[in-house]
Amino acid sequence: ISQDDLALAANIERSYAGHLERGGKNPTVITLEKLATALSCDVSELLAPLPDGISIKPLKSGRRSQA
Repeated sequence: ISQDDLALAANIERSYAGHLERGGKNPTVITLEKLATALSCDVSELLAPLPDGISIKPLKSGRRSQA
C-alpha cells in the first residue's frame, strides 16, 4: 500500500504518514486506531515487536525520480 493510499484510507495527511514511516513523528492513539482500521488489523499488531532477525529500515524521504 502506498503512503498516499494509506493516508487517504486512514484520513490523515500524506506528509504525516511519511513522517510516521521515517520515525520523525510519534502517532497518537487515535492515529494508531485510524491506521489499524485502514490496514484491517488490530492496534496491537502495529505495536508488536518484530521477530528475531527481521529489521525494517524506513524509506528515504522525498519522491522517487521518474526516470
